[in-house]
Amino acid sequence: MLREVYAGNGDEPPAAWATIPSGLGPQIAYRPETDPMTGQIEFVLDPENSGLMVPPATPDFMRLTGRSDFLFFNKTARGFRSNLAQLAARLRRPEFAGALPLGAYGNLIEFTVHNWMHMRWASTPRDPETGAPSVRDPFDLSPK
Repeated sequence: MLREVYAGNGDEPPAAWATIPSGLGPQIAYRPETDPMTGQIEFVLDPENSGLMVPPATPDFMRLTGRSDFLFFNKTARGFRSNLAQLAARLRRPEFAGALPLGAYGNLIEFTVHNWMHMRWASTPRDPETGAPSVRDPFDLSPK
């Protein structure tokens, strides 16, 4: 679907990762803003949403996610090198992948690297109406 969207706009889709990026560099975010003189939309620096690519394990994040030592470690450079990067490299080896049934290989990816990446780049969850740190009930189907 992503490739179709890019092709529909006449653009090249982003290249697939050869390896998982560490995310240890800065992230610069921009927001659209309408120029009052021309009415044109320009993209300007958004300092509030700029920062580190990997959001830090703040006290609110740790409190809301269960104070897991693994979640904290997963956001560090050492955690990346020790867990994500090493397992991702192992999963790419044909002798490792070929030794597992396809379902077991898929489960291993899903419940390790895939989930770890979600939590590595996760930030403190917030209520969209109040902005307060909060976690929604898993069965909350509210449009908020």
